[in-house]
Amino acid sequence: MRLLLPFIFLLFFVQCKQQENTTQEQNNTIRVAVFDGHGGAQTCIWETVAALKLDPEMSVRTITTADNANNVLDSIDAIVIPGGGGSRQFLNLSALNQQRIKDFVAAGGGAVGICAGAYLFSNTPDYACMQLNGAHAIDIEHDNHGHGISKFTLTNEGKKIFPELANRDTLYVMYYEGPVLV
Repeated sequence: MRLLLPFIFLLFFVQCKQQENTTQEQNNTIRVAVFDGHGGAQTCIWETVAALKLDPEMSVRTITTADNANNVLDSIDAIVIPGGGGSRQFLNLSALNQQRIKDFVAAGGGAVGICAGAYLFSNTPDYACMQLNGAHAIDIEHDNHGHGISKFTLTNEGKKIFPELANRDTLYVMYYEGPVLV
């Protein structure tokens, strides 16, 4: 029994250390939620989750309108609303859940809108949007803007946000029917 007691203590100590390290790792990750609600295109949701999971510093999960209503925003750092149908996503979220997202952003939470999500966060007149970011879409009646690889450069502010890309003169992104925002 005397020989077994030190072994049990060592096992307990190792377990506690492993839990402490796991907690530290979780505290250093960016907790991101991808909205998976009515109106979201499943392919866009899957691709967004897969792209975010490429970054080992991000912990990614999907959330629904019900999760939002149950205060999931209190446990994340950023929300991403991917492509699909912005007006359907708008209706699915409801005014109360939209306000929760606005309060989350006002308190410092991150929000990224991709394609329909960008429309949803915009301030586009006569469009179902949350009026969250000050941008407005132009030419929404001719929404089919095409698709392809778009070339862009980062502003100085963009270089601060994405320091890993700051030394690149030209960057490329896949564009597929998304909004043109001003």
